[in-house]
Amino acid sequence: MNPREFCKIAGRFAAQGEPAACRSAISRAYYSLFHVILEFLLSRNVPLPKKRAECHEKLYQLLYNSGSDILRTVGSELNDLRSRRNDADYRMDDKDVESPKTARAMVDRADRAIARFDDFVQDQVKIDSVVQGIKQYASIIQRLL
Repeated sequence: MNPREFCKIAGRFAAQGEPAACRSAISRAYYSLFHVILEFLLSRNVPLPKKRAECHEKLYQLLYNSGSDILRTVGSELNDLRSRRNDADYRMDDKDVESPKTARAMVDRADRAIARFDDFVQDQVKIDSVVQGIKQYASIIQRLL
């Protein structure tokens, strides 16, 4: 499955305007970006934790420390969306994540981050260099654990 499809369904959820649909939109928007990045890194044999639950923070760290301003920005978006997803999934007292305006904004942020990421990874020369840096960073972090 193409994880970008999560953003499409997230947009439909946000348009429904119901609290549960808005919360689901935020969650799906985050997971769309998460899985786009995860698939890419796995396809480049970047060492990642076997347990997917451990990948959330790791993806952010890898992008943020990649040496690329674009990937650092995408990593920051991923981290911010993760925080909002946690609010939507676990904080039933947070009414902001039940707002169609908030849900739409999170879907738009995920869409823009995916587009930025997709544009970046089209340049093979850039991506080869950055992936090598990411692998080196991942290797250093893994040795420290």
